[in-house]
Amino acid sequence: MVWIGFYFFLQTQIVSNSIKPLVYFAFLFSWLGDIFLMFQGVNPLFFIIVLASFLVSQIKYILVFNKAIDNSKSQKSIFKAMPYLILPFLFYGVFFYILLFPYLDMILKIAVLFYAIALVGMSATAFNRKKMTSKKSWLLVFIGAILFVISDSLIGVNKFLFSEPLTYDELLIMGTYIPAQYLIMMCLVSHIKIDSWSH
Repeated sequence: MVWIGFYFFLQTQIVSNSIKPLVYFAFLFSWLGDIFLMFQGVNPLFFIIVLASFLVSQIKYILVFNKAIDNSKSQKSIFKAMPYLILPFLFYGVFFYILLFPYLDMILKIAVLFYAIALVGMSATAFNRKKMTSKKSWLLVFIGAILFVISDSLIGVNKFLFSEPLTYDELLIMGTYIPAQYLIMMCLVSHIKIDSWSH
């Protein structure tokens, strides 16, 4: 996350854009989540802090994706035009929460619920940018958001559903998480540069 944040800074440092502070906050709390995740085995409290850090990060990404829309486009967002398209996101969130629910204590039931809502909200918001921004920008951020969901789902399955860690669990989790953050970052770089050229 440090290198991703630094690359974002290098690519956008000469451009003024209102979404940049939100992006840095998203990167910062993602980085904090990464750090606390390494210490989750020391004390269960660290996993709560991990969820809280990534919750803030997801909320910031939701705000960023909403702002990273071309407001000059007159058509409705895809969810306003076709509300049923949000159903797969809601279904997955409910399904995964029900799957984990029996394995969570009371505190984690609440923490995971809020995080699941934010994670589904982030991926749905990424999808909702379709036709409201460039095709490249939409595709990069949506693929990144889906990889983010996969990575976090793997963490949940690995931690709560199985007594033994998944085979190659770290490779699978980081192999989806790093590209997710990278693609989101590249989308935002592209959006900020295009936005600056249009002014």
